[in-house]
Amino acid sequence: MKNIKDICFLILAKSNSQRLPGKMHRPFSNTTLLDVAITKLLDSEIIPNSQIYIAGHGPEVIEIAKKYKNVNLFKRSDSSISEDATIREIYEIVDHIPHKFFVEINACCPLLSISTLEEFIEKYIQSNYDGLFGVMKGRTFYWNSHGTPLMESTAHLDTKKANIIYEAAHCLYAGSMDDIRRNIHMGTFRYSNDPAIFVIENEKECWDVDYEWQLEIAASMFENLLRE
Repeated sequence: MKNIKDICFLILAKSNSQRLPGKMHRPFSNTTLLDVAITKLLDSEIIPNSQIYIAGHGPEVIEIAKKYKNVNLFKRSDSSISEDATIREIYEIVDHIPHKFFVEINACCPLLSISTLEEFIEKYIQSNYDGLFGVMKGRTFYWNSHGTPLMESTAHLDTKKANIIYEAAHCLYAGSMDDIRRNIHMGTFRYSNDPAIFVIENEKECWDVDYEWQLEIAASMFENLLRE
């Protein structure tokens, strides 16, 4: 079991996204993706505001983060956002904060609910493992890069009979700062519970914006949620 005081709540953001330039700060349903993510952390009833950190790179991202006086702003170096950056370099903030663990929210997933975020945090606090990773549950079929099926043989592709698999959701992450210092993100991904997985039941919450068309659909769904 962990003490919530030992956990920082983190958003990594940069201005120069390669696939969708400026996606963190460009207009998104009368706000921005970064504003949505920060507001979500601030609106949580269990996250202490003093333990929220925005690790930002780029003037537009920095300006958005500065609006929120109740959160901590850490300015990332150029090397931390390079394509060749190691886990240790990406999370350079580890040397500047006192916390033992981190919970990270992906600002590119604006449909993630506060309730799911809080369930993830509660599970992490109650656990004895260092890493926790959000996933989606499904039944489908996969092949590797050589065209070899990655499933049991079947007469036809009946997903009702397929084995349950878990797919990375890329919206919620948790791990230990000591692991980051050893260049390990959430775990080794070699053994059970290393990292452990947290199943996100509503797949819509995992909608990850990487391209223009995804941004447009996410904005429409986000606006529908606001009207409910």
